[in-house]
Amino acid sequence: EYLRQHYDRLETNELIRLRSTDLTPEAKVVLETELASRSLEHTSFAASASVSAPRPLAPPVLAPLRRRFAATALDYAGLFVVLFGVNFPMYLYTPKSFSDLIGNASIAVALVYFFFKDGLNGQSLGKRLLKIKVLDRATDEPCRLSRSLIRNLFNGLGLIDWLFALGREKRRLGDYAAETYVVNA
Repeated sequence: EYLRQHYDRLETNELIRLRSTDLTPEAKVVLETELASRSLEHTSFAASASVSAPRPLAPPVLAPLRRRFAATALDYAGLFVVLFGVNFPMYLYTPKSFSDLIGNASIAVALVYFFFKDGLNGQSLGKRLLKIKVLDRATDEPCRLSRSLIRNLFNGLGLIDWLFALGREKRRLGDYAAETYVVNA
């Protein structure tokens, strides 16, 4: 949003000069979108002064790593609280066979949640709270269940998976495998 507003204030010739500088991939996309919208505006103005061209939608902005990490921490913490809140009373107040059944069922539910959490409109509960979303890289649509599974299989690698997010594209190893990326919602 900041880049779009900044580029909106610059003259077209200044934007053209910016093309030759070293910009981030996101900044290049916003720059090209702004130049394209100005080209459309000039073309439509020449054709008809009463109709202006619609501005294209701004491309999504990558979510900061700190918010992504916080969303993951919220998911883990929330699930721990729920599992502990259910299983501990069951262990204390029900027969062992029943508490074991509930314990095993809750572990199964937790595993299903962690593998498919991003396939629900591209947002886990933590991502929804922090207003970020996982998108399919090819279509820019919210992540689907199949991509969520592939993406989250790499969570077991822990730090190794997250080290990839320090790269230029800010994508975890799981994001590369699933062809996804995380943006501000």
